[in-house]
Amino acid sequence: MSKGRRPVWLIGLDGVSFDILQPMIDAGRLPTLTDFMTRGTAGILKSNVVPFTPQAWATVITGANPGRHGVFGFVRQMPGRPPEFLSSKTMRGERLWTWFSRRGLKNLVINVPLTYPPEPLNGIMITGMMTPSESSQFTYPSELKARMAREWPGYRVDVRASIDKSRNLAFLDELEGALAVSIDLMTTLVKEVDPDFFFPVFVMPDRIQHVFGHLIHPASAAYDGATAKKWRSRIWDSYAKLDAAIGRLLDLAPPEANVLFISDHGFAMERGGFFTNDFLSGLGLLKLKTGGGHGTARLIVRKFNTPAIKRLVPNILVRKTIDLTKGAIDWSKTAAYAASAAQQGISINLLGREPEGTVSPADYDGVRDRIIEALASVSRADTGEPAVKACRREDIFYGPFLEAIPDIVLSFEESRLEAKDAVLGADAVTLSDGGSRAIHHRDGIFIACGPSIEPGPCEELNLEDIAPTVLALAGIEAPVGLDGSVGGQVVQRARSVRVARPDPRGT
Repeated sequence: MSKGRRPVWLIGLDGVSFDILQPMIDAGRLPTLTDFMTRGTAGILKSNVVPFTPQAWATVITGANPGRHGVFGFVRQMPGRPPEFLSSKTMRGERLWTWFSRRGLKNLVINVPLTYPPEPLNGIMITGMMTPSESSQFTYPSELKARMAREWPGYRVDVRASIDKSRNLAFLDELEGALAVSIDLMTTLVKEVDPDFFFPVFVMPDRIQHVFGHLIHPASAAYDGATAKKWRSRIWDSYAKLDAAIGRLLDLAPPEANVLFISDHGFAMERGGFFTNDFLSGLGLLKLKTGGGHGTARLIVRKFNTPAIKRLVPNILVRKTIDLTKGAIDWSKTAAYAASAAQQGISINLLGREPEGTVSPADYDGVRDRIIEALASVSRADTGEPAVKACRREDIFYGPFLEAIPDIVLSFEESRLEAKDAVLGADAVTLSDGGSRAIHHRDGIFIACGPSIEPGPCEELNLEDIAPTVLALAGIEAPVGLDGSVGGQVVQRARSVRVARPDPRGT
């Protein structure tokens, strides 16, 4: 080891929140995480206002808000055009590993979402979620892929989740098999590279929550049901295996390493859906075609749009039927429409921007303000509380890439609803008992332990704070352009590394 070396291990646990972890911690099922929380510091890590994987990990990677890194959702899609799938080429700004590479420090970046296609760095990169398939060129250097095929033939970039998999606990076997191969790969490469910056992400928790969240989330109405009680121990076994695998990895961490655990978002129980296009239709701002089978598709989705029914039907068929309903939109008479599900927003059908735009730039602000005002009056029928908080995108984010974000951003942090992009021809707000489906929530986790980490309570952090904190721990001066600051119980020598904050009015 070189004198004064300050390695940082940033371990991503996709979709993890303390409310899901705590029962397992109390039961003694997660000794590795429990040990780090006891010896270090832990607190809430707030995700983006729309807490979805692409924009969240892009913020971690760049230290910038979505208006500056240009990532918001999995795809960009204009009406009538094929979707543009986002990738590392979409993401703007320098990456954490770039700052380490520039100083001759070694990187090991494995399975981080939005890193495909891989990019050159001083070290190794194996791309993660949003990689098209294992047949893609997903490694840097490129020759590593052939070695992986020989030595770790069962390696999987991702194990996709869908609601219909919740019928079968064998999905957990699939996840655990992928984890075993991944850990073997990581431990070998950590020994070979001896990284100054090690950044692996485990998507396994996110996949479990999407499929089995209704059985393990303490706030679920199904938590005390017969199925949950029967299956929960087996589901917890998967978390225990992940915890043990991470423990095996951490046995290789040098004593001078500072280790951070973070998640890009947490999970909460869905309490209903907000059908954005139906809301806009009610305002007269979205018009539907007649005929063409679209009405039949809407009827099918309306009648069978429940998690219980969806579990009996393959996910791809559900999605295709929902897409058929969106084909009913008459763009020539539509002023606004729902953005993609991972964007949770509303786009104005702007003349000169959308292929069949109808709203002139002069009317843009008026249409947007009308929608926001109408949304303020939408409430939950059961409680009377507001169903949605709506904001202009520039009131939340800033930077040169605001166009990547819907014109109106929707937040359901309090109501626990989720925006849907289907066109049902029904009520805009539908309610559920909170026992059927887990959805993304802003409250993720931050756990830190190491020689530069002061034990004790930790203040709430934002995703933007992770990059400057990592750089400070490594002794690297943070550059101009980061939107966060050094946070957590980080010792004074790390806090002394200044972060130049950009002017919010600039780019």
